[in-house]
Amino acid sequence: MTNDAMTVDKLLAAIKQMKAVRPLPYLASSTVFPDTHAITFNYDDQDFYLAGPGFWDQVPRAEDNLIRNPLFELRVWDLDDPRYWEDRVRTFKALAKTTLAKKAAME
Repeated sequence: MTNDAMTVDKLLAAIKQMKAVRPLPYLASSTVFPDTHAITFNYDDQDFYLAGPGFWDQVPRAEDNLIRNPLFELRVWDLDDPRYWEDRVRTFKALAKTTLAKKAAME
């Protein structure tokens, strides 16, 4: 059995590695989005995938997955649910800012 002590250098190295890991994609559902495909964009280094409930109904749920690992179980946020109003506002702001930036770049 080894007794490997945590040093400040080891901790700083671990923090550096954690910063290199990208955040999980943000998956969201709302009736304002299409059921046929997801709208995808990146904002603030976060990948967004927005689609209607019919789209997400076709994706296997966590209980159907062979691998059950909370680090890899992706959650689809229901933006039509009043409990997630702040997420809805954040999502639509990010979509608007991304759309406006793309439009400005095309001009």
